[in-house]
Amino acid sequence: MRDGNVIATVQDLIASRASVHMSGIGGVGMAGLALLLQSKGIRVSGCDLHPGPFAEGLRAVGIHVDTGHAMEQTRDPVAWVIRSAAVRMEQPDLQHALARGLAIVRRGEVLPALVRASSRSVAVAGTHGKTTTSTLLAQLIEPLQPAWCIGGVSAPYSMPGGDGTGPLVVEADESDGTLAHYVADVALVTNVDFDHMEHFDSVADFESCFQAFMGQARDCVVYCADDARATALGLACGRHTVGYGFSREAAVRGVWSGRRALTVSYPDGHVEQIALPDTLPGKHNALNLLGALAVCFVMEIPERVWRPNIGSLSLPARRFEVVADSCGIQVVTDYAHHPVEIRAVIQMARELHAGRILVVFQPHRYTRTRALLRAFPAAFWGVDQVVLAPVYGASEKPIPGASVKDLQHQFAIEDGVCDAIVAENLEQAATFMAEEMRAGDLILVIGAGDVERVGRMLAQVIPHLNTHE
Repeated sequence: MRDGNVIATVQDLIASRASVHMSGIGGVGMAGLALLLQSKGIRVSGCDLHPGPFAEGLRAVGIHVDTGHAMEQTRDPVAWVIRSAAVRMEQPDLQHALARGLAIVRRGEVLPALVRASSRSVAVAGTHGKTTTSTLLAQLIEPLQPAWCIGGVSAPYSMPGGDGTGPLVVEADESDGTLAHYVADVALVTNVDFDHMEHFDSVADFESCFQAFMGQARDCVVYCADDARATALGLACGRHTVGYGFSREAAVRGVWSGRRALTVSYPDGHVEQIALPDTLPGKHNALNLLGALAVCFVMEIPERVWRPNIGSLSLPARRFEVVADSCGIQVVTDYAHHPVEIRAVIQMARELHAGRILVVFQPHRYTRTRALLRAFPAAFWGVDQVVLAPVYGASEKPIPGASVKDLQHQFAIEDGVCDAIVAENLEQAATFMAEEMRAGDLILVIGAGDVERVGRMLAQVIPHLNTHE
């Protein structure tokens, strides 16, 4: 199928309520999509080599989840298949689907079809901050009972997707180019920093994906006026636009007066004083909230709907998530894996913590590591110690110039940045950190792979340490 025909085909399949099999259903994006499809009256089943923490929630609502891939999973009544990018076509369930002539589509070709069919939708995109911004928006408009499909979970939303009678809020992923399929009522872009070199050949290719997304918005494009690329693409998209941010050019403009105080002014002259909760630390999270508030403004969602929810806002899991706080040592995990994200997390840590900051960092994908190799060390300025874990390849195989040793060399030649220690595995990274940390330290465990395990390991050993100042 050509790209232009895929969405129409998926829309027909959804409308017919044809049974679907989801290969790789345990991932956060696939699990959320499964719940949305089931809410449309579709019989959903799926499989995963490692079903993960969402499998129980899926099974609880009647979605059958198998461990492992087998040809029996795509027999009748399955009429079509959704494949996670992490699942190779060689798997038996997919091979059997091919033999039956079933349509096999990507997740990023299904969620846009649901967005197009929605009567009121918001799609949140951007290299950084899209999970947090979409999560905050869903929480703000909770009284409207939104439907959602977001690549993260938070205190109010234990699953990454769900049905509702209100607006549909989705996180729109750009990693495989399917961002260009989204036609939302409101398209929000947080920023456009070059990423996903495994799919995009150039910055121009990457930007064109966002350009298509913004140019297809039905009602309005909301963009971060603090980001030069998002601003340039927004102003050129040919749609009604509203910029947000701390920039003087922002239509929905914030003034950051301290760790918790935010003043927001709107194009109609209205000014809001907002006290951010402790669960929303840092200026970059205030910026994410500004994006959500800008959507409320353009969708004419009144203050009486969202204002009562400000005090209970919470970040998605692994967004500056405190996993241990004892014996004078605090351990925080964060999903940051791009230099821009890492810099923001460390800056926020410095605002909140006066003592030493130690970091365990796991690079994510070989293509990203090689492409941004020189940019990584500077993102760690202000850190007292860095332990580098091996690259988390995701679906990629190692490539020259992208090893953790290559990254360590960049740290060694970067002025003003501490040297980095290389660990052979996550267990050794935890051991190195346990030997180094002491009372008064903040430990950041950073990366998009399975490095969060290090946070759990440290949480277990801290009570047994002989900590000292």
